[in-house]
Amino acid sequence: MMNFLYYIWRFIVGFFETMKRPKFQVVLFFTVLVIALGVIFYNKVENMGISDAFYFVVMTITTVGYGDIIPKTFWGKLFTSFYSIVGIGLMFAFITFLISYVQQEGAFAKETRNRRKKKKK
Repeated sequence: MMNFLYYIWRFIVGFFETMKRPKFQVVLFFTVLVIALGVIFYNKVENMGISDAFYFVVMTITTVGYGDIIPKTFWGKLFTSFYSIVGIGLMFAFITFLISYVQQEGAFAKETRNRRKKKKK
């Protein structure tokens, strides 16, 4: 259980450390923008509630896609086709940035510990 909590903590720290990088800020901005635009679109065109629209957007761009909520209008289906391509790409870029930093942080921390051990000897 402690290992799980440690990795969760490292993930959270990694997220906030990654926020300092300009490239990640751009990816985060566009990811949030695409999510917000999707929620607004589905709310207005498909008459979904905000929570249903957000749920549908997240399920779509994370490729989970339960299928319990689907677009019913022509424009909703057309938008979803293109939205999936853009949203999935942005979500993978977002996750890739985050995971790569967390892994780098882990490697850096190990190197630092190894250097300290060598200095003590």
